[in-house]
Amino acid sequence: MMKFAYREGYLSFEAFEFARLLIREPGRRDTFTLGEYAKLQKCLAKWINDGDRSELAQRRMIQDCILFASHSMLRVGEYRQLRWKDVVSFDDNTDEAGRRVCLVQLNVRAETSKTRKSRTITTRGGEFLKRLRDRTPDWQPDDYVFCGASGSQKLSEKRCNDAWAELMSAMGINYKARNLTWYSLRHYAITRLLTLGVPIWVVAEIAGTSVTYIQKHYGHGDQKVS
Repeated sequence: MMKFAYREGYLSFEAFEFARLLIREPGRRDTFTLGEYAKLQKCLAKWINDGDRSELAQRRMIQDCILFASHSMLRVGEYRQLRWKDVVSFDDNTDEAGRRVCLVQLNVRAETSKTRKSRTITTRGGEFLKRLRDRTPDWQPDDYVFCGASGSQKLSEKRCNDAWAELMSAMGINYKARNLTWYSLRHYAITRLLTLGVPIWVVAEIAGTSVTYIQKHYGHGDQKVS
């Protein structure tokens, strides 16, 4: 059309010039290898005792938060907004390899989920919630599981990020270059279960996403944790 208008004298130029559009895939968050995750567990065990004694309870809570996140497949916003009333029950069981695990049934409320859909799931990591609750004898149903100075306060995001930076430094990992974040724990949990042979539809249901999304973003997860 532009060339026709130019030939007929309706326009003084033959075509528009537009800047070239570059379409890039969104940046993917990296995850841990099995060796790195084992190192993270060791660093956590040391880290909780390295600080001031007044910080011990908070550091233990952050330890349980990290370990729960790397088993449950919940999103960051979902477990940080988890309340004790959302924890339905615990079930001591065995996994695909015959190892003992503690499953936990949770109600993930719509207002805390990225998809704004509620779901009831049974997932791993119950042992970390159980021992955290045992250390909190005065917990109330409306209290946050991972809380601040009181149960009515959520665990500080700044405190979590500071702890993450300390742990990554102790591991000798440039976490910013690797794009390793708290979300990477969800990534690790999903890829790990896929390598263990858990059906993809089960993983998708617990994670609160679609099978198509799992296939697209975690299709090569087995290589990432090897």
